[in-house]
Amino acid sequence: MGNDKIIQIEVPLRGSFPTVNCFLVEGPELTLVDAGKKSDSNWKLFGEKVRESGHSIKDIQKIVLTHQHIDHVGFLPQLLKETEAMIYAPLIIQPYLEAFADESIRRGQFEEQVIRQMGFTKEVTDTIIAYMDWERMELKDLAVPNDRVQYFENGDTIAFGNKEWKALHCPGHCSTQFCLGELNNQMIWGGDMLLPITPMAVIEENPEKEGIRLQALPQLLASFERLKTFNFQEVYPGHGKPFGQVNKTIDSQIKRVQRRKEECYQAIASGASTVFEIGLKLYPPKNGTTNYIAIFMTLGYIDLLLMEDRIQETIEENRLLFSPKML
Repeated sequence: MGNDKIIQIEVPLRGSFPTVNCFLVEGPELTLVDAGKKSDSNWKLFGEKVRESGHSIKDIQKIVLTHQHIDHVGFLPQLLKETEAMIYAPLIIQPYLEAFADESIRRGQFEEQVIRQMGFTKEVTDTIIAYMDWERMELKDLAVPNDRVQYFENGDTIAFGNKEWKALHCPGHCSTQFCLGELNNQMIWGGDMLLPITPMAVIEENPEKEGIRLQALPQLLASFERLKTFNFQEVYPGHGKPFGQVNKTIDSQIKRVQRRKEECYQAIASGASTVFEIGLKLYPPKNGTTNYIAIFMTLGYIDLLLMEDRIQETIEENRLLFSPKML
């Protein structure tokens, strides 16, 4: 990445990816891009990797966040204590940084409502929601003082390393997702938007329409098309190894989304009606294990079909039901 030295630090994660990335960027000020998943073992590993790079945690002077998901802000409480670093974050995540647990619980109420309508068994539903509640409480004490944070918006410039990075609001994985692009050298911090595999569109309430599900996957496809116009050549992603051939990767992921969308339609046409039933058609259990996280992505394909007016949505007995529209 030009004359910047980038140190990738991976810490363990449970989920679609085995690890999540933090990146140290050397330059006039030592900068950390994204702040990991909280756990005692992860924090110990992070400290060891920082020391192996020839630095100490207290040397970190800037922390740049791409979005507020718990695996990208987990070290903030410790970093606030052990460094004097200034945090640079999207303005859209300000409520989370002011009171993480309160905002997560407020937003999570809608997510839980949708999960209860997806057609899982009560046992599975309760397990998923209990895990979500536990994750929120991991950062119950996170509250960033106003004098420790500077917020940016779409189009703003953030300087770190030896470069200036343009803030690009790229909703899709979530409504708050930002990428940071260096346009001259065609480099980008991809967050969870530019990944080696297709990003998952999470469940969210539409911030402009109370009680309505945000159609995240259509937003993701629109953000992909916008990012393609920059012709980025090098990505530092939130998960996985840095990679090139960015537009080729994006095109491949768009094709996969479109293919999955058609498989989703065929599942609905064959009689599958709940998100769970449709998701099992797309993601059959492997070795007797159901990938419930992947099934969440089914809602994204459903949203594409709803946008195309090919299917219809109803609610019966607190279950979302989907069926083909008659032509």
